[in-house]
Amino acid sequence: VLFARTSKAARRLTEQFRTRVVQKSYWAMVEGKVEPVTDEYVDWIGRDHEGRPCILGRPGAGAKEARLVYCRLRVLGGVSLVEIEPKTGRKHQIRLQLAKRGHAILGDRKYGSRRQFAAGIALHARRLVVEHPVKHESVVLEAPVPATWAEFGVSG
Repeated sequence: VLFARTSKAARRLTEQFRTRVVQKSYWAMVEGKVEPVTDEYVDWIGRDHEGRPCILGRPGAGAKEARLVYCRLRVLGGVSLVEIEPKTGRKHQIRLQLAKRGHAILGDRKYGSRRQFAAGIALHARRLVVEHPVKHESVVLEAPVPATWAEFGVSG
């Protein structure tokens, strides 16, 4: 959650999100060994016949492009820790794109995870970089990893 102190600052921050200049980074623990170490996923996300988000094979029927870049940080006993930078902001995008490739986020039963996770799903909003709406300097906001990740040797 990002707050602005004035309506003018709020408009400027909103514009940064709208024009996709905000840098967002997530960490996820996913099933299996993610290969290659770094890559870009490009898919088309639409809705299935019941209105749920799903990946479609091609554009059309209301599908929107979903793009993300990831980097595998380490492998921990059948679980990969990956850093993800979404380039678009589609609903359930990260969850869908990883699960489609056989790497469901731990605890994400909705998208096929076979492993439980103590605190819901193992997806963490790690870093947000915005331009200060008045000073025009970069502001880096970084959230510490939740304690529930410690059992996998992840901290920081």
